[in-house]
Amino acid sequence: MKRSNNQRGFGAIVIFVIVLVIAAAGGGYYVWHKNQRKPATATVKAKQVSVSVAAPAKKSTTDQYAGWQEYCSPTEKACFKYPSDWQTTVISADDPNGGEGITLTSPNGTVLRFQATVTGIGGGCDETTDPHIFITKVTASANVIGLYSIETSTNNVVNHIGLSDNNGKSAPAVGDVGDCIYYTVFKAHHDSSVDAWFETTTTQKFNATDLPTLELILASYRYQ
Repeated sequence: MKRSNNQRGFGAIVIFVIVLVIAAAGGGYYVWHKNQRKPATATVKAKQVSVSVAAPAKKSTTDQYAGWQEYCSPTEKACFKYPSDWQTTVISADDPNGGEGITLTSPNGTVLRFQATVTGIGGGCDETTDPHIFITKVTASANVIGLYSIETSTNNVVNHIGLSDNNGKSAPAVGDVGDCIYYTVFKAHHDSSVDAWFETTTTQKFNATDLPTLELILASYRYQ
């Protein structure tokens, strides 16, 4: 039985459609299979962080007392340092003003005295005419507990520095002492019934340029 032209044409169309379906299915499988074999990968770049470490600070090795002399009191068993170019005068043991000790005079004329035994101070001032004493700076001793380096002024000019135990009290406050006289004395280490003195004198010249050196001298005071 012969097929008509219409039947042969219809059959060709069917075959063509089947081929297209198979081709499409094959292409889809290829894409799926490729993706399965080579999964996508994400690339993550690590961020580099630069860390700089500072070198530890070097401690100062400068000796502020390099080349200085040292005086040690045989009575008080106390020592302190002073510049080698300061003139020294040893106070004799029978000195009526305070026994064994020493005075130091700077090249500028400032006089600093140490006396191991002070039994009487004396002196006074006139409240009606003399200006009040003002404490301008107080520094606790690094070597002796309860001892303070005290700087004072009158008429807004620093003119005195000395060691004091403030009568066994805590550090004195900066400001007006409420009087026109102020003594920087402290209980003697060798005999608590008497005082000791380590201060600039009120009757001698005081040069303000010597103040930093005076602070260092008083800061070096220690007991043996």
